[in-house]
Formats: sequence, structure tokens, C-alpha cells
Amino acid sequence: MTARRVLVERRPVAVGRLDAAPPADVSRDAETRAAMRRQLSAGAFTAGAGLAVLVGAPVLAAGIADVRWWVALSVGVQPVWVLLAVRHLRHAEQAERAGP
Repeated sequence: MTARRVLVERRPVAVGRLDAAPPADVSRDAETRAAMRRQLSAGAFTAGAGLAVLVGAPVLAAGIADVRWWVALSVGVQPVWVLLAVRHLRHAEQAERAGP
């Protein structure tokens, strides 16, 4: 017996699934857009602050010749990253919980 190859042109419809999509809930769309705007705003702030640290630390260190300042900068930047991450997480969670 030889195997037959079958060309599948589309995915099969799931069992119990309706062909027609349910009507869109306009209020849910507005809530989703508002939540996305809040999260985008929080993300933009975090990205800007991270970029400022990423660019600012080497610029600040370029003018410093003392090794102790280099060590202080390299150790001092890490807590800033952690604080930015925690702040972003809190704001993202608040944006998820907040209503429109």
C-alpha cells in the first residue's frame, strides 16, 4: 500500500466554533487602547531614563581620570537599573488594573 499525499489549503475549523465572529464590544476596545497608551507611556519613560543612564555614565566617566570615580560609577549604575525595572513593573501593573 502506498501513502497518499494530501494538500491542506487551510486550517480545519475547531469543533463547536461558530463561523460568524461575535460582535465586537466597542467599550472593551476603548479600554484596551487606553491600557495600551498607559503602558506605552510607562515604557517610553523607562526607555528614555535607561538611555540617559546608558549614555550619561560613559560621558561622565570620560572626564574623570581617577580610578575611584570609575569604580563608583560602575557600582552606582546597577541600583539605577534595578530601580528603573521596579518602577516600570509597578506602572505596567497599575496600567493593567486601572480602568478607562
